[in-house]
Amino acid sequence: MNRKAVTIFSLLIFLIAFQAYAIKVLAQETIVYVDPGRITGLNVGETFQVDIKVGNVTDLRGWEVKIFYKSSVLNASAITPPGTHACPFFNEEAPAASQIYGIHKFTDNFNATHGQIIAYCALPANVSATGSGTLLWINFTAVGYGDSPIDIGPPWEAGTILFDLNTDSIQHSTIDGVAHVGLRDVSITNMEVPKSVPTNSIVKINVTAENQGEVTENFDVTLYYDSNPIETKSILDMPGGGIKILTFTWDVSTLPIGEYTIKATATQVPGEVDLDDNTYTFVLYVGIRDIAITSILPSKTVTNDTTVYIKVTIENHGEFGETFNVTLYYDIVTIGTQTVTNLTIGSATTLTFTWNTIVVPHGHYLITATATTVPGEVNTDDNTYTNPPVVIKETILGDVTMDNSFKVDILDIATVAQAYGTTPEHPKWNGNADLDNNNTIDILDIAKAAKNYGKEI
Repeated sequence: MNRKAVTIFSLLIFLIAFQAYAIKVLAQETIVYVDPGRITGLNVGETFQVDIKVGNVTDLRGWEVKIFYKSSVLNASAITPPGTHACPFFNEEAPAASQIYGIHKFTDNFNATHGQIIAYCALPANVSATGSGTLLWINFTAVGYGDSPIDIGPPWEAGTILFDLNTDSIQHSTIDGVAHVGLRDVSITNMEVPKSVPTNSIVKINVTAENQGEVTENFDVTLYYDSNPIETKSILDMPGGGIKILTFTWDVSTLPIGEYTIKATATQVPGEVDLDDNTYTFVLYVGIRDIAITSILPSKTVTNDTTVYIKVTIENHGEFGETFNVTLYYDIVTIGTQTVTNLTIGSATTLTFTWNTIVVPHGHYLITATATTVPGEVNTDDNTYTNPPVVIKETILGDVTMDNSFKVDILDIATVAQAYGTTPEHPKWNGNADLDNNNTIDILDIAKAAKNYGKEI
């Protein structure tokens, strides 16, 4: 046999031996436990059953179990209801008549705080049971709000006793149970957090916690930024329906500018099922976020069935690069929407909108630009800008003076003539006089105005 085969064979032998050892160890781990181990959502007056079970036992001939419970919350109403078997686990080994079964103590008033049950059962000599099953079951009635342990032998009493055919003690462990009576639900219902804060500042955050259950509760509330704890506060003896506002302080002076998720979490109380409302989150920005529309400049303040080009200037007054939309309106009618992408800190950009006025009735219109609010922006007043001049839509080509006469007169002809020979860069440029919209005021513009001289609406 080569070395590799010897190695594999040795490993297999080891695994088989280890498996046999593990099975032997597991087989020796006998437990006595309450099933179900945790009962929630009980109402006062409700009755429920728990089983006291044994698991993984070998040659069990007899047992004694001591159960303790809080009598202000639970009362025991029945133990192993009458039937054909005193101890269900011993059913196949001996009939009920041959089992030595009894209840040594059954009282809800064992002491000032607890009730006690002591039950036992044994098989005739030379008879035993192996495996897992139910030793007995108990019916409880919920009599008050709160939590009650269902202890299998508390520290001040000897616990369970298991013995085998030789009346030797069987080593075992126990697992207790617990019953929760009454709705238990704590909740974080609100956080008062600013949208954004300046760098090098201390932030105050108010967190509202509520007890939405029926049981007086003690719990902690922890505030985090991202996954980092800021502070923990304890709430003690909050009655059902109680509300408390906790104030946390957070020093952001060491944090870089950026976006942070603020989270408040209430610890789960025993028996609580609804955990969705134990956490409340909010997004806060360290650093100022602010965009502003600073000007609107139309190519014309008077138009005659032509196109008006409107320039909108936007500035970033904050500490973040920003992406947002800008929408231009005449009165409440949308002219168009454009997107500004990643406008850097302290910079400005100008958007040009095209307004086709051919389909617009004549009249006076306010031109307004609005930028969408960016996350965390507090100062939103400067997100909207209305152009002070009124854009007038006329139907007579050549009425360029905005004198509200709706007539082409000598002042209109003079206004066009005064701007003769200019382009948009010239200081005497007048966009209203550019009647053919070609960015040059020439003889054709004067001729178009002259053609309508004397006409009015």
